[in-house]
Amino acid sequence: MPPSKLTPIIFIVDDDEAVRSALSLLVQSCGWKSRACASGSEFFAALASAWPACIVVDLQLPDMDGSMLQREISRLRMNLPVIVITRYENHPRALSAVLDGAKAVIAKPFGGNELIAAIARHIGPPLEAPNSPNAMLPACT
Repeated sequence: MPPSKLTPIIFIVDDDEAVRSALSLLVQSCGWKSRACASGSEFFAALASAWPACIVVDLQLPDMDGSMLQREISRLRMNLPVIVITRYENHPRALSAVLDGAKAVIAKPFGGNELIAAIARHIGPPLEAPNSPNAMLPACT
């Protein structure tokens, strides 16, 4: 078991740097740790040094789409909750993500509370006390 498995990390996998940064800050403001990756291959490379508790992945990525990443996670028997974010909620690939086991599909643009609620629903509250003024948001409790 990787030593960092004791500290759950929310992986944010999105090719848009602004989205990655914003979602990482949101997750951290609620007391979880986050790790941002720009692609599926970057996510899998990061697994050598950190263990995810949950994965938030964009459906459209440059090297493999979110559905492919999710299928690879299943193939590896990682048994992790995957939350898909997409601009194309009604697209057949979004439906495919649900059929492949995504715990939620959230349409962009979305409110931070929606994402935080989905994460908390599947992994529970953060292990660490939030340390930012934003931590008092209802979604972080």
